Amino acid sequence: MIFYLALFALLGAIYGYNSKMQGVTLYFGRYMARDNELAGPNGFQDAITPKFQDKLNGFLFVALAAVIAGFFLFTWYIPLLGVVTLFVAAAVAGAFAPKKLFPYIGKIVGNLARRSADYAKKGDNERSNAAKDVAQMVSDSSEELYLELGKDATVDQLIKLVSNKQ
Repeated sequence: MIFYLALFALLGAIYGYNSKMQGVTLYFGRYMARDNELAGPNGFQDAITPKFQDKLNGFLFVALAAVIAGFFLFTWYIPLLGVVTLFVAAAVAGAFAPKKLFPYIGKIVGNLARRSADYAKKGDNERSNAAKDVAQMVSDSSEELYLELGKDATVDQLIKLVSNKQ
């Protein structure tokens, strides 16, 4: 039972950060695609989302399986306690996650640079150049965004800006 609740605490902590990063990639991807008529509803989110983010998203589905399994393995109140633990841990982790955009954009650009280098090592110059181009788009868009919102721009400001433009 303690392992079960610890799993929920871990998943909640991951979710607290993961939801912020997911929001940044979504809204920054939309911001980058604001003048592109061919971009889908998520803009360039898929192109800029780091690989580790996709893995975290998949890992969070473990929480759903754990909740379902818990209802069969434990008394009814233990899974509910697990869900409460998940939300508390997510709120705490979200409170400690960076509020400013800069760390998130840095992770996105760093991931794209690594992706470009990995493709180049494999001899896939087309993908390597595409990753470099997207990294440059992120850098250019972040400069525009900082001019618009200021150097201390936050995740919430980005979300509000992009939501208002749609």
